[in-house]
Amino acid sequence: MKYKEINNYNIEELKDPAEAQAYLNASLELYFKDDDFQAFYKSLDHIVKAKYSIADYSELSGINKEHLYKIFSNKANPHFDTITKMLKTLGFKLEIIKLNSEKQLLAKEPDPLDVAYLNFLKSTLEEWKYEKDDKLIP
Repeated sequence: MKYKEINNYNIEELKDPAEAQAYLNASLELYFKDDDFQAFYKSLDHIVKAKYSIADYSELSGINKEHLYKIFSNKANPHFDTITKMLKTLGFKLEIIKLNSEKQLLAKEPDPLDVAYLNFLKSTLEEWKYEKDDKLIP
C-alpha cells in the first residue's frame, strides 16, 4: 500500500468518534511522554479536517478561522479555553485522572491500540506538509 493511501484511510477513520477519541488520547500520551504538545494540536487538526472544512469548524466553534490556521501550522499556541472549546465542538472533553506515583505512570504497560496511534502520530507529524489552501498532502 502506498503512503498516501494509508493516510487517507486513517483520516477517513477519524470520522468515527471512537477512533477520534483514541487518536486524541494517544496524542496526549505522546505529550506526557515527550513534552510534545504539537502532536496534540496536529491530532485536533486531523480530526477537524476529517469532519469539517476550517470555515465550517470556525463557525461551529466560534474560533476565528485565521487563529485556527495559526494553531494548526504551529504559529500560535492556543489558550486552555480555546482547546476546551475545540474539543467540545468535536464532542469531547478533558478528564483529569490522579496518578498514584510517578513510578506507577512510568511502569504502566501501554495499550497496544494506543501504541499504534502513537506510532501513526509520530510518522504523520514528521511527514505531512501543508499547501497554501491548507489541504493535507504527503
